[in-house]
Amino acid sequence: MKDVLGILKTSDFIEELPPGLKSSVTTLEKRGFTYEQIGLEMSKNPSFGLAAKGGDKWNEDLFSKIMDELRIMLCTEDSKYAELRNKLSEEVNVSAKVITALISGWVGNTLGVAEAICVPFVILVVASILRVGLSVFCGVKKE
Repeated sequence: MKDVLGILKTSDFIEELPPGLKSSVTTLEKRGFTYEQIGLEMSKNPSFGLAAKGGDKWNEDLFSKIMDELRIMLCTEDSKYAELRNKLSEEVNVSAKVITALISGWVGNTLGVAEAICVPFVILVVASILRVGLSVFCGVKKE
């Protein structure tokens, strides 16, 4: 996965967002917001009409939880994500779409959230990682 991140660009992932959301993200980015700030704000806003499976309360910490899971996957050798790391490394047609789908499904299952809900958040986390670099992302510890 780390090698794959060196091949793809931030824009490859942003292009995978639905058109309306992509427009909003692009506008906010031009105003100086980071992808992390945008993801945190999206996570706080239940107006997307999405809810965790099995529950009716929107998870306002979803972006942070997805970011934490990607940190585990990318920055550690935790066995929790060994199979996903193997799938990603074996993927022949590596693309932003494939990476997003695989990670969203896996992380969604871990967090008890539908894959579709995770997709925009995974895109923003990966775009953020590509923007700051994996070593910086992995070096940031949650306090």
